[in-house]
Amino acid sequence: MAHVYWNRWDKLYQFTQEFDSASLEAEALWGSEIEELSMNLRKCVSQLRASIEAFIRNEYSGGEDFRADKDYANEVKAKINLSTDGKDEFSVALRNAIQGIETHVRPHLARS
Repeated sequence: MAHVYWNRWDKLYQFTQEFDSASLEAEALWGSEIEELSMNLRKCVSQLRASIEAFIRNEYSGGEDFRADKDYANEVKAKINLSTDGKDEFSVALRNAIQGIETHVRPHLARS
């Protein structure tokens, strides 16, 4: 199971590296506001990574890590599994982060 999640993470990590380069370029071109907007997306990515790590640790412990805190277990599982309706807290935060960047960048791209 760890292998499956880390393979998924590798693709996201590659995207994150490309995104970081693009956001630095955007900041240089269009100002520092893009840095804050980019940070919102990075926070989501960091939360996802931490959730993947917590999930894998729990699996290695035979479920012991999550046994004491069911709310935390549910939070972690919600972040690493696709929401059917997209209305969970993590999906909303991720969507808002992406939309914030799109809203800021779109006018600049229209002028190009």
